[in-house]
Amino acid sequence: MPQSRPSIDATPLGSPLRALGRRLRLRDGLLFATRTLWVALAGAGIVLIAGRRWPIERLPWWAGAPLLIWLGGVLGYALIRPLPLPTVARRTDVMLKLKERLSTALEMAIRGTRGELVERQRDDAVYVARRINPRRDIGLTVDRRALKWAGIVAAAIVILTIVPNPMDAVLEHRAAVREATQEQAEEIEELREELHAETTPTSEEREELLRQLAELARKLRENQGIQEDALADISEAEETLRRQLDPRVGAKRAARQSLAAQLAELANQQTNSAQEALSQLAAALAGMSPTQQAGLAQQLDQLAAQAAATDADPSTGSGQGLASALSALADAARQGDARAGERAAQSAQASLTNAQRDQDLQAAIARALSELQDSRQAVAQAGPGSRGAGEQGG
Repeated sequence: MPQSRPSIDATPLGSPLRALGRRLRLRDGLLFATRTLWVALAGAGIVLIAGRRWPIERLPWWAGAPLLIWLGGVLGYALIRPLPLPTVARRTDVMLKLKERLSTALEMAIRGTRGELVERQRDDAVYVARRINPRRDIGLTVDRRALKWAGIVAAAIVILTIVPNPMDAVLEHRAAVREATQEQAEEIEELREELHAETTPTSEEREELLRQLAELARKLRENQGIQEDALADISEAEETLRRQLDPRVGAKRAARQSLAAQLAELANQQTNSAQEALSQLAAALAGMSPTQQAGLAQQLDQLAAQAAATDADPSTGSGQGLASALSALADAARQGDARAGERAAQSAQASLTNAQRDQDLQAAIARALSELQDSRQAVAQAGPGSRGAGEQGG
């Protein structure tokens, strides 16, 4: 049977060639590093120059990224790049002018060639290989021209690092704006939670208000320090809420308070609750004389006219509903119909409940508007020279 060829590592030249290979890797890695260092430094310099034109967060880290990539490439080239032992033998022969002793002996050993001359040549190659001192005989080399370019680029980087960067003020301003927007987002979210807990069940209008506040808080949390965007988001939310705010809310509140007082006076009760007064009036109808019923009907007609004129709201019809219910109660009083009076009183109470809900919603909108105005002011005042720095950064 033919003998199998020995592996390269099993040959007598395997051990010394491996030592030479490690030295050659170091030599190649150093040469590659010196030839490419200026490229990595140029990349860092480009990032620093860009950082003086545009505000870049964590600029030193980004500037160091090309150097880290370069270092990884150098290590990969020196440690991972294949360097077979035949290649090591050929390169050593050329560098040390060994007249192909190592490469020829290694090739014959791999092929399994035998003979006295082959044995002598192998022994000679092994002897020569073992006498080679990698550190002494294979020197390290660098690309001096490339190193000069690297030194020039490094000097430019030092200058770029020392000279004040105008974008630092922009970044400081953005950081201040980002901090302000985060704080305002938390306050708006707290307000939203408070408003959510105030009314049960929550009306659709209140849900829309809570949704708008949640959306604004989200936008402020996601803001990256751009003051103009934050102010635009707050102003947009303010405008939306302002359109929902009823300018007559104060007059309506006063009218309902007056109505409650007059109903309490009609019911001869010490109460400020219009609902209770309506229930008491409906219950007292059956015990009234016709004259009393007629007088009560006349006064209820006046209250109905007052509700229709003062509290009317074409968009919701809340005032018109209350006026109609009071008119129905007045008719029931004229007719002495206690059951109809009870139904009319319940209808009026429902209208008052809806009106109170609307009043609560208006109060919530007004409170939200006040909070947004404070938020807009806080964001606008974030950072020294906020407007100028913000415009430069934009």
